[in-house]
Amino acid sequence: MPWLDSMSREGANDPMWYRTNGTRTCSKCGKRYGEHPLAREKKHLGWNNEPFLNRLCSGDLVKL
Repeated sequence: MPWLDSMSREGANDPMWYRTNGTRTCSKCGKRYGEHPLAREKKHLGWNNEPFLNRLCSGDLVKL
């Protein structure tokens, strides 16, 4: 996403996440975003302590 390239990640302790569609295709592996694993780190859990972000091959986190 072009707007992500212009945003600075310097100084951020956590990777940036953004909302997208689960049917988009990963440019690195060719799988759909929804087929990528969930980020299970404690800092990325939702209110019910369940993971809600998928980690892409690029390391980006996405909310589907």
